[in-house]
Amino acid sequence: MSARKPAIEAIDIGKDYGTFTALSDVSMKIMPGEFLTLLGPSGSGKTTFLMMLAGFEAVTRGFLKINGFDKTHADAESRGFGMMFQGYALFPHMTVEQNIAFPLKVQKRPKSEIRDRVTDMIDLVGLSGHGHKRPSGLSGGQQQRVALARALAYEPPVLLLDEPFSALDKNLRGQMQDELRRIHAKMGTTFVFVTHDQSEALALSSRVAIFDQGKLQQLADPTTVYERPSTRFVAEFLGDINVLPAIFDGPVSKVGDFSVTLPEAPAASARHIAVRPEKLALQPESSQIGLPCVITDRIYMGAQSRLQLSSVADGSPLVIDIKTADLSSAAEPGHQIRVGWAAKDSLIF
Repeated sequence: MSARKPAIEAIDIGKDYGTFTALSDVSMKIMPGEFLTLLGPSGSGKTTFLMMLAGFEAVTRGFLKINGFDKTHADAESRGFGMMFQGYALFPHMTVEQNIAFPLKVQKRPKSEIRDRVTDMIDLVGLSGHGHKRPSGLSGGQQQRVALARALAYEPPVLLLDEPFSALDKNLRGQMQDELRRIHAKMGTTFVFVTHDQSEALALSSRVAIFDQGKLQQLADPTTVYERPSTRFVAEFLGDINVLPAIFDGPVSKVGDFSVTLPEAPAASARHIAVRPEKLALQPESSQIGLPCVITDRIYMGAQSRLQLSSVADGSPLVIDIKTADLSSAAEPGHQIRVGWAAKDSLIF
């Protein structure tokens, strides 16, 4: 059986604006039906890459293939992709039904097909009973659902989403994330999603492409980019992490007087060991094993609490997340404790 062809393949894609390089040598394969998220800080190149996939920005260097065919310089219309922007971009004078039907009418689909498709899409996004309303009569979340239904109505092979939830509040954003995940699973359409929200990317995606300064830093599934980041930038961008100066002697790493034996010796350039806050463990008070630290602050967060620490050895700051129920009343600022971690949870930079 032959391997599946990529829905989209970018080969050494670059984008220049005069002397400024916005995107440099980006290569990736986007597979049919996957949910790929482009993640990175502002100015990292993720939205530029999305606009180049859409055909709204010209490619300066490299090649772009769609279903195996060279579409590097094809216009946006010929690519046939769906697009969902940051703004809802709904027609204010049209009803929900008319907004969803619009791209189907442009394609001159039969009236009966349009009617049935609009009904199906309204049901899919949970807006039954709202078809007669205009956008002004809908909440922000409902307007976003209409925009999604309209983008999917004509069954595009790929849907490009440019930070579609950025204007929504936290609770509504969470609801729309759940809806988008459900709809993607049901439709099987290839989604390429842009966000700067790390938790959103990890929760939604089958793979995450992380950009910084116009370069692709890592492309992998959410577990891999979080647990095994390929660069220090990726590690620090995806949530909190403790980065500590270390001395390496073969596979043995030493932070202060705490030693961790790694599965193998790191590269000669290794200078730091990094550990996620949730991977740290408090050692028993009587233990002489672990990194000695002083608690500088205790932050209550409900079921969990966060301790801010300072290494006794060199003053390096650390944070550790622990179940509130597991913390003793003695774990207060000024108290000295020891923390440890497993070798497998160590990241080396």
